[in-house]
Amino acid sequence: MAIKLNFRVLHASLNVNKYKYQLDLATEIVWPRGIAGITVIFIGTLSTFILLKISFTDLNDYRKIYHWHQTNASIQEFSVEKNLVQIKYSYKVDGVYYTNSKIGTTAVEKVDISNNQIYELTARQKDNKPIQIKFNPKNVAESVYLSDPNEIYYSIFIAVFSIFSAMLHALLAANRLKNYISGRELKL
Repeated sequence: MAIKLNFRVLHASLNVNKYKYQLDLATEIVWPRGIAGITVIFIGTLSTFILLKISFTDLNDYRKIYHWHQTNASIQEFSVEKNLVQIKYSYKVDGVYYTNSKIGTTAVEKVDISNNQIYELTARQKDNKPIQIKFNPKNVAESVYLSDPNEIYYSIFIAVFSIFSAMLHALLAANRLKNYISGRELKL
């Protein structure tokens, strides 16, 4: 009976300190000592901020066209060169025809798309099927064709991952600083 009691006391004390130990262990693994640790954290932090900038730029571009109206457009011209697609489409709003060639949330002339999207656009052009575009209701001549409507979800995923990575780097940096100030180092 005494052995079980001691085991339970030991088990309880391990549970209390297990998260503190795991954080120290994670800090040692992710952030090694010396110049290697500084390099790892610098590259991790830099890549986190680059991913944040890219994802928030994409999200801001999508935010600009989110409230635009959607309509059908017919493909006038369509060309592909090494998966770079250039498309010219026309659409009708309030009895007036407009032509544009902007693609994606960044409104570029050429965009890299997948082979499946190329086949779909080729089939739509052959069958004279319309494509969905978004146009600015305040300036109807301004429009975009969204080659990948799910692009916003990729950007959200990257933003969430980057924010998590930034929080992890901050937590590890705070733990490393706390250990440095207290003079306590983890012995593996």
